[in-house]
Amino acid sequence: MLYEKKRTFGREPIDLKDAALAMVGETGASAAVYAGSLGLSGAPATAGTLDYESDNQHFPEENTLEVIGWEDADSAADGATLTITLQSSADGTVWKNEVEFALAQGDIKKDELIRRFSIPAQAGRHMRLKLVGGVEAFTAGKILALVRPL
Repeated sequence: MLYEKKRTFGREPIDLKDAALAMVGETGASAAVYAGSLGLSGAPATAGTLDYESDNQHFPEENTLEVIGWEDADSAADGATLTITLQSSADGTVWKNEVEFALAQGDIKKDELIRRFSIPAQAGRHMRLKLVGGVEAFTAGKILALVRPL
C-alpha cells in the first residue's frame, strides 16, 4: 500500500531572517542555503532531501513545487530578494537544477501563493531547495515550500 509522507522542505516554514540566510560580506548576496527534510543548512549534505523512492513511496506524475507566503517579508530598505532553485538527484550526491526563480521582497505576502511549477518528469528521486538571498538581509518573512500532486 502506498502512502504519502509530508512533502514540505523542512520541519517548519522557512524563516527568511534565519541566520543561515544572513548577508555575507559586502557582496550583496548570502551564501547558498539548502532546505530539505531536516530543515535549513549551509552545508548541502546536512539539509536532508525529499526522497521519492523510500519505502512505500512513489513519484506521482504531475507533481508541482508550490511556494506560499507564510508571513509578510520585510527588510530595512525594502530591497531584499530571494532566488529559489529546486534541485534533484538520482543518488543524493550529484545535483541538477530543475526550476529556478527569483522573488522580490514584495512578492512574499502572507497566505498568498507565490509560485507554482510542474516538476519535470525526469527529476531524480532526491529533491532539495537551494536559496540565495540578495541585495540585503530580510528582517521578517517566512515561506512554505512543498511538493504536491496535482
